[in-house]
Amino acid sequence: MPGENLTRDEAIERAALVRTQSYEVQLDFTTGDEIFRSTTTVRFSATAGASTFIDALTRTVHSVTLNGVAIDHGDNIRIPLPGLAAENELVVVA
Repeated sequence: MPGENLTRDEAIERAALVRTQSYEVQLDFTTGDEIFRSTTTVRFSATAGASTFIDALTRTVHSVTLNGVAIDHGDNIRIPLPGLAAENELVVVA
């Protein structure tokens, strides 16, 4: 699984747009010996209308919802987050 490090410029840009409020992670270890399912909920505020991304270093992303709306999960490494609201809830099932 390839990884891509966040660049300094990307970190500065994202920090100016997003303020994380909370992360909630649920893990399901009943899916096999080597693979488990996770559901991650991220609540954050952002500059309304801005776009950014979140990293998802996982084998498979099954679904992503942003503020209750299903969105494309890109390359399963960086999930694009377009058209953010002032207050957001992101749910990633992987």
